Amino acid sequence: MTKFNDHNRPTFSISNRNWWVKVLGMLCHNWALIESGEGGAVEIYFFQDTAYTERPKVVDSLHFNSVSSAIAALKRNGFAELSQYPGPWVGAEPQGDIWDGRASGPRVYSEGGYWLEDSKDG
Repeated sequence: MTKFNDHNRPTFSISNRNWWVKVLGMLCHNWALIESGEGGAVEIYFFQDTAYTERPKVVDSLHFNSVSSAIAALKRNGFAELSQYPGPWVGAEPQGDIWDGRASGPRVYSEGGYWLEDSKDG
C-alpha cells in the first residue's frame, strides 16, 4: 500500500521527462529535468532520491538563458543524460506526481555552493 503523507500538496507541473542523473555513490542520486520557458529561457529542476512511499519533490532550481547553456552546466556539474548513461539507476528516477519542496529544505545547488558556475551561464 502506498502512503503519501503529503498528498494534499499541490502538483508541480513539468512537461519534460528527459531525466538527467548525477550518481553520488552507494545508490544515491540527484536527478534533474530541463523545462522550457518563454523566449528560449529554461529552468533546471533538481530532485533527490525518494523512498518508494514518498512523492517526488523539486528540491532546487536554476535558471538559464538557453537549453544549450543548461545542458553544458549539467555536464560540467557531473550530470549525464539518463538515456546516454545506463546503469542500475535506470528505473530509479522520480515517478508520479511532483510537488514543489524548494521551501522545505536546503537548496544545495542554488545556495549551497555545490554548483560550478561558468561566466557564460545566465
